[in-house]
Formats: sequence, structure tokens, C-alpha cells
Amino acid sequence: MSSQGKYKSGNFSFCITETTMHADDKEKKFKILVEILKYPGESSIVDYKAAILFQEGNEFSHKLVKHILGMANAGGGYIVIGFKEDAARIPQPDPDLSEEIVGSYEITRISQFVSKFTEGDEKVKLHIHKVTYQGKTYPIIEIEGFKECPFFCGRSTNDGILKKGDLYFRDSFARTVKIAGSSEFKQLIDVCVRRRQSDRISQIRALFEKLGFVEGLEERKEGKELFVGKWIEEKRRKVAELIDSAFGTELRIGFWEIVHWLPDSNQCWDQRTLLEVAEKAQLRTTGWPIGVVLYSDEHKPKPLKDGIEATIISKQFCKGIDYWFFSSDGAYFFARTFDEDFSNEKSVLWFDVQIWRIAESLLHCIRLYNHLGIHDNEKIAIQIYWHRINERVLRPSPSSMRFLYRRKCKADEVNWKKETTLNELSVKWEDFCIKATNKLFLMFDFFTPEEKITKEIIGEFKKRTGI
Repeated sequence: MSSQGKYKSGNFSFCITETTMHADDKEKKFKILVEILKYPGESSIVDYKAAILFQEGNEFSHKLVKHILGMANAGGGYIVIGFKEDAARIPQPDPDLSEEIVGSYEITRISQFVSKFTEGDEKVKLHIHKVTYQGKTYPIIEIEGFKECPFFCGRSTNDGILKKGDLYFRDSFARTVKIAGSSEFKQLIDVCVRRRQSDRISQIRALFEKLGFVEGLEERKEGKELFVGKWIEEKRRKVAELIDSAFGTELRIGFWEIVHWLPDSNQCWDQRTLLEVAEKAQLRTTGWPIGVVLYSDEHKPKPLKDGIEATIISKQFCKGIDYWFFSSDGAYFFARTFDEDFSNEKSVLWFDVQIWRIAESLLHCIRLYNHLGIHDNEKIAIQIYWHRINERVLRPSPSSMRFLYRRKCKADEVNWKKETTLNELSVKWEDFCIKATNKLFLMFDFFTPEEKITKEIIGEFKKRTGI
């Protein structure tokens, strides 16, 4: 039974006429579809095709089936009809899109054609959304990920595009490929891990074992953790070098960092998408936002081969350094020097300011992954470090009316780590803020603030920022 509904926002309208969807999910779906059209750019979960009439049996229809099977095996995605690449390979609205072309993308017709090329009893679940943007309606095919077992191609085509027995996969480089090696196999295993399909993992492992593709899941996980660890160390060294170069080693300027990544994900995003997400994730009501995006030539984010990077150094009024890197795989590194080191007080750490900063950084993390389109149940690993804190004294900030007996730290660094989900983080970020900052404060002569004091400071932060 189809559900119907219309939504409007600015230049967009969304008419749900060809998809079964719970009413609570419609508005969220609309926001996703708006982002896909407003900020076109191919990724592991979004593909764009020119305005081509759908006709069963031609070359385009076979390629479409291949992409649909590949996305279903990669966990799902979207195919937008009516965009073609410009000279810079950026999808742009295709002026040839017509009502006839839009009308040819009908859910029953597409589903039946895809079913002809699907092996087994399970069929690929599709939805077709018709979204109007700037006066034109674009068909968007939504593909759900497999539920029981990956989809093998059930028939070959004379043009060689589809071959019986092949297993297609949408990889992290936004390509639909045939699984023919250990790299693609590991990505398929990642999909199963995210879906908690341990029984399917065993079946798939047995299926591919004879091909020599199988490597232990623990080895894969340990390998990713090792890679992330080296990546963090590289960024941390860069921050320390930036600080010492800008302000000298004799001052021993300290800094703190927050890093978060997606341990079970194999998705990949292009640099333009990362920049748009970074812009949206800022909490602009905090004064100087975590992950601030500036637009001067010196400070604006720079696209690199594996992500985007921003370095902001100020030696005049508000002295300090901000550095952040947003990786193509969703990992995010942020570091900032201590405000205290550029104040009239030296070798101190303001405990109320630390609570504010960690609260904001956790909210920034939530906003970042929400705008990136991460599923609520996706795992997120978070790590917070404070560096160069030996011999510092913990006290309230000068603007605070609170009293705190001066306590000195004997450790040079402290860290807090947590693996959670986006949904849990969204619900419990205040608790996580308390636990993280308490881990820091404990190093200052065993200090643990009363929970009501920390909650009061978080409450002040929320009120000031309008959260």
C-alpha cells in the first residue's frame, strides 16, 4: 500500500506517491533528498545519471541494474536521474530532462526489470521519489541494502554489461565494481558487520574462502585501528610543530584535541561534500566555533587528496592556533591551544572553560555526522586528549564567580575514549562531557567536581548558545 504526502521547502517540493514509508520518516527523507539535489556530488551512496528515457533491454537499462545491485550489496544508496557531469566532472542539472523521461521511471516497471537479473528469492527493495527543484522534477531511485544475503546477478546480457554469477559492489571511490579481490570482499564484510549479520558473515566467508579472499575480521579491525592511530599521531605532531614554530618552545603552549571516526564504515565522501558538512556543523553561537570555517586565503580549508584541512594561526588579539582535518572516510581531527596560555595567568587550566569546550566539541561531532547522513546506529569512536598540562594549576576562569582550591597536575597528558553510536551520543552527550572532563580533573590532586556544578556549567553553555 502506497503512502502519499507533499512537502515543500524553498525551491523544493517532494511528492511521495511511489514509496511505502512510515509517516514519521517522511520529513527526514525529504531533507536527505533535498541535500542530494542541492549539493550534487557522487559518493559511495549517491550516483547521478543523465536525462535518459528508461527502456527495458538497452545498454543504459543494463548499466542501471548493475548500479542498483552494487548499491544494494554496499548497504543501499540513491541514483538521481537528470544530472550530467560538466567539464570538471561535477554533476549539473541536465536540460534534456523531460516529463516523458521522468514518467518512464515507475516503481513497478523498474522493480520488475531488476528482478529479472537477480538470483534467488530475495528481491532488491526499491523506492522512487519524484522531487521538484527549481521548476523541474527529478526521479530519485532509492535502493535498500540486502537483508539476508548479497545479490548475485542471475542473467547475462549480450552487451557484456551483466554476467550471470557476478557480485557487484559500490565501492568507497563511487565505482560499481565486480567483487574480484580481497579489497572488495572486505568492504562487503564491513556492510555485514554494520548490520550485525554474523551468520551472514560466516556464509559469505565460506562462499569466498576457496577464492582466497578471506582474512580474519579481527585482523581487519586491528589494521584499521592501527591506521587511525598512526593518522592521529601524524596530525598531533603537526599541531605541536605549528605551536612551537609560531610561539616558541620556551613558552610551552599546551593544547587539547578531539578525534572521532567511524570504525565500521567503509564510506567515502568527496572534498566538496566535506566542506559543506563542515560549514553546517559549526555552532556559530559559541563565539569562536569548534571547527570554524573561514574564507580568507590564508585560513580557508584546503582540499587534499584524502580530505580537507584548515590551519588558523593568530598572533595578535585572540592569540592561538586552531587546526582541523576532515578525512574522506569521515574521520575528524580537531586541536586548539589553551586560551589560558595567552591570558594574564600562566600555567593554569580553567575548569569551567574545559567543560564548555568539551560540551561544544561533542555537539559538533553530532552535527557533523548528522549532516554527513550517518545512520543513527552507526558506531562512532571518540578520543579526547589534553597535552602539556604538567605543573598546571586547576582553577575557575577569571569571569567565574566559583571558588576552587588551587590544585596542581603532575601528569603531562590525559585522555578519554569512548565507542558509542550516533543515537546514543545524541542522547547522552552531557553525561559523556561529565565523564571526559572528570577524567581530566582527577589528575589535579584527585579533584572531582560535584555533578550538580558540572551540570550547572553545561546548563549555562546551553542557555548562552541557545541549544
